Amino acid sequence: ENLAVMRQIRKSDLPDLRMRKDHAGWVEANNDLKRRYQRDPWFGVNERLRDAVLLGEPQDKIDYLKDLAAKMGGPPPGIDMGNKEYAVHTEIYDIGISPSRAASMLEDEIRAERAARGRAMMAERRKNMEKAQQQYEEDMRFPGLREDREAKERRERVMRRLMGELEEDQKKKRERAKEILGKLPETPESRTKSMEKALQEAREEMKKIRRKQLGKDVEGVDDDDTAGVGAGIGAKSGGSAARAREAAAAEAAGGRPRLPGDEDVTRGEIDIPVEPSSSTLTGPLK
Repeated sequence: ENLAVMRQIRKSDLPDLRMRKDHAGWVEANNDLKRRYQRDPWFGVNERLRDAVLLGEPQDKIDYLKDLAAKMGGPPPGIDMGNKEYAVHTEIYDIGISPSRAASMLEDEIRAERAARGRAMMAERRKNMEKAQQQYEEDMRFPGLREDREAKERRERVMRRLMGELEEDQKKKRERAKEILGKLPETPESRTKSMEKALQEAREEMKKIRRKQLGKDVEGVDDDDTAGVGAGIGAKSGGSAARAREAAAAEAAGGRPRLPGDEDVTRGEIDIPVEPSSSTLTGPLK
């Protein structure tokens, strides 16, 4: 009740008496407000606690005043101190922010925001100037290095973007295939692995076919050699050795016939001495 009367006097009676220029009434109401303020000892302890905190008094004194205020039952009902240790004038009398104060606070915030924006712009400008100076010095010491680095960064960005788009397309295709087939088809992890797998299968298939052909040729050679030895003909034996060498060379080449560019083809198979007068223009080597 005492707090309600104090707020009524402070917020309504005193401004009304001032507007009517009733000085005697204003002094009487103000004295009544002071008497009511001093009647409750909590207000005095709160004022001492406020001064101690603001003036940086020792912590022991602040704790003593806080305990004293708590023993008095705390603030009267209706005073909201928030997270502070004491109540201020506006909280005691429930005085709102005046329009001029609100405008002043708004101007302060605008100034602080403009100052922060200006500091950020200056920092950005200083950073850009330092970067330009570094680029100039680098261009003077290593001409073309910065352009190469920037080109590499652009290529990397483009490759990352393209790879991201490809991965997104692959993801959409897998989801579409899963919707249609009910499961994901078995596919290789990448195109490179798929190509390597196809080449390996082709090599294995070629080796198998060549081995089969060489096996048939070796069987025919063995039969011819046996018949030639029985008949006393030595020409077949030389042909068998040549075929065996060809088979070994083919096997060493990976199961394929000899091709131009192989080592034995480029080196040649001349096993007779070559004279300065030798020529191959009109026939075999002489």
